[in-house]
Amino acid sequence: MRDPGRLRHRRPQAGIGADRLLRDGEGCGERDRKTGQRAFRPEPAGNHPRARPAPAHLQADGRLRSFRPIRPGSSLGADRQSRPARLGGRRSAPEGGGVAERLTSRRRVVLVTGVDGFAGSHLCELLLQEHHLVHGTTRHARPSPQAELPASVRCHHVDLLQRASVDALVKRLRPDWVFHLAALSSVADSWADPAATLINNVGAQANLLAAVARLVKQPRVLVVGSTDEYGQPSGRARALDEDTPLRPVTPYGVSKVAQDFLAFQYYLSLKLPVVRVRAFNHTGPRQSSHFAIPSFARQLALIELGRQRPALRVGNLDVRRDFTDVRDMVRAYRLAIEKGRPGAVYNLGSGRAVSLRRILASLMGMSRRPVPVRVDRALIRTVDPRTYICDAGRFRRATGWRPQIPLGDTLRDTLEYWRRVEAAS
Repeated sequence: MRDPGRLRHRRPQAGIGADRLLRDGEGCGERDRKTGQRAFRPEPAGNHPRARPAPAHLQADGRLRSFRPIRPGSSLGADRQSRPARLGGRRSAPEGGGVAERLTSRRRVVLVTGVDGFAGSHLCELLLQEHHLVHGTTRHARPSPQAELPASVRCHHVDLLQRASVDALVKRLRPDWVFHLAALSSVADSWADPAATLINNVGAQANLLAAVARLVKQPRVLVVGSTDEYGQPSGRARALDEDTPLRPVTPYGVSKVAQDFLAFQYYLSLKLPVVRVRAFNHTGPRQSSHFAIPSFARQLALIELGRQRPALRVGNLDVRRDFTDVRDMVRAYRLAIEKGRPGAVYNLGSGRAVSLRRILASLMGMSRRPVPVRVDRALIRTVDPRTYICDAGRFRRATGWRPQIPLGDTLRDTLEYWRRVEAAS
């Protein structure tokens, strides 16, 4: 079969869905809070060393070697060769005045799977700002308190692997839009139990797509993939576009490729209006501390409180990743479900790479006390691509989307989030 990214697709159908206001479902959570392809020039060798023993980037006393930090309010803090003009000290406004002004204002019934997950909670806030009626599925009877869900979100405790339960929920809600975010997303956990990752991620989506395909008026569906689908890119470091071969190197990456292709088959065979996105790394408040940046931030918060000995455990700091603030990422999801072309796939990312070493140094610069760094080899992956950079040109041309929040602000907000959470625990 030809690569889905290379196939031509039909234009989206107009008028999909109807404006319905449903009152069923239970409220949950806390109170409302205000709240093609381009080349990449790698860093000079002197600034970006080749692979070497992990402790080599540390000084003798365990502290990081000195380099330019990412400051709050600064631009995304990418390496100099790939950094655009500075955005200034404030977050710049989205093109066209913001998502709500650029898109239709009709109220819709929305279903978000994994509503109490990292991205799901932020997506809900955006949808509620637009006055949509938001329903969400949760894995457990009580939504995760870490999600801080607004009370107006209608939560449904549904096992997505139980087809009858999924069928009943979709038939009852008859949503206009479906954002499928629910997934097991830890690479480490996918190695610990590969079968569970594959069964959960592929099986849940199979049940969901089967249910929505049976509706008389089929909703638009957004399926969220991952940069892990690209795995270990061949050749020199460059920005990855949608035509880059998929070469996953982890069970999690394999599961996301399967989700990607399954969604595409529903479009080809049943003309289900599915839009696929491959989201590169995104981070921010509420992300699990199983991931690098929130792990750094949480450890710093615990050390400041005197609840962790003053030593920061880290893995491989030499990898460079394309980071986007989660609040920018969910804005892209919102644009994609309305303006994306059914059957198409879009990469989502900033187009700029930054090393974890530099990110850690920036967070440590925001800390209230100096902290030595200790490399834990158990946190270093056997296969870990050195650099990921996103080419989001296709999506930008289709929607005008660009990330707006500087990485320095994202890091500050993440550290403040963990300070608040740990101080209250």
